[in-house]
Amino acid sequence: MTFINAASGAQETTYVDPAPNFFRFNMDGAQWQVGLGKYAYDAKGYRKIATVGEDYSFIYTQVFGLVLEFCGAGGQVTSRQWFHWEPRILPRSSPHCPTTSMRSIWV
Repeated sequence: MTFINAASGAQETTYVDPAPNFFRFNMDGAQWQVGLGKYAYDAKGYRKIATVGEDYSFIYTQVFGLVLEFCGAGGQVTSRQWFHWEPRILPRSSPHCPTTSMRSIWV
């Protein structure tokens, strides 16, 4: 029997200890970040960064992809912060109502 992973971006499913009958058709989180670490180091001139991300597997993999290239270019990560997302319901008229997803990594 063959299993197809069509949605999970966690790297563990096909990289760490892959089953011989399990395949993915989508990129993992590290692959989504290809080029970002090199861009931050070369084009933007950043030499030190801190990362902030939601505390779960997909974001760990995204940060890994960023950090792998950034540190490989000579950069340094000074801090990695993980947070647990707890959505709050805010009134529509609130100026503090977020307009973008919190599932991001800030450089």
